Amino acid sequence: ETPPNSTSLAAEEEVQLYFPKRLQGSIVMAVEALPGTPSVISEAVAEFSRNVSQRVAKDWRVRSFKPIVLGYYLDSPGGQAMHKMIQEELVSHDKRMTLIFIQPTTLEGSISDANAFLQEFCDQPPSGFTLHITGMPSVMSGDGCFAGVHGKVNTRDMNFELIFRAELMTVPVALVIIGRMVKYVRLLLLPLILVIISFIVCAAMLVPWMDVVPIAHDVPAAMGSVIMALCLDYSLFFLSRFGEQHSNGWQLQANVDTVLRETG
Repeated sequence: ETPPNSTSLAAEEEVQLYFPKRLQGSIVMAVEALPGTPSVISEAVAEFSRNVSQRVAKDWRVRSFKPIVLGYYLDSPGGQAMHKMIQEELVSHDKRMTLIFIQPTTLEGSISDANAFLQEFCDQPPSGFTLHITGMPSVMSGDGCFAGVHGKVNTRDMNFELIFRAELMTVPVALVIIGRMVKYVRLLLLPLILVIISFIVCAAMLVPWMDVVPIAHDVPAAMGSVIMALCLDYSLFFLSRFGEQHSNGWQLQANVDTVLRETG
């Protein structure tokens, strides 16, 4: 826990006082030296940093955000020289990478326009160097730049895709747990069959609505996650009780009737 009299808390209070409507998170440009280039301590990187600062101040796509630009080769806001300790934090120990921070101080502007502006830098890093761009605005819109290559992903679809993959990875684990509790390996086919049938039925019910209501791309992944969770949970309830009663000598019909009537 941060001490009450910490300078970081004092700085946070100052920032909140002067920039209460700022965007939470900065845009970060990382200029990295390519193999064969000894260091970012060069006039090419200095010129690139000054160019970034000047274009950020003038370009209509980002000017409305009233951004503050910080970098190893740039002065502090207000024209004062950068403090030596802060300046050293903006370059790596091996001098092969330096950071440029762009901090919006208001929320007035278009994130898409700002990312289009940043892409122009991504396509034109200084000679002998490569450029990486990330930060909250890029993450929010799915934009970014790595090694001078612009990337665009749908973060919402990506999140559901990752959830769906995680659900698939848990299926073997869930079957092992169910198998240890049920003790009858053949019964493990039932949860898999139940998942497949449930997904087919849900998809069939969804098809007639696709011409009437727009269906988001993440619906199948979300639907699959819910179906697997419910099917595996209820399979555990039903099969564990069925296996327990079967071990106690129950007749098959009485066992099935009791499980269907009283389990849930």
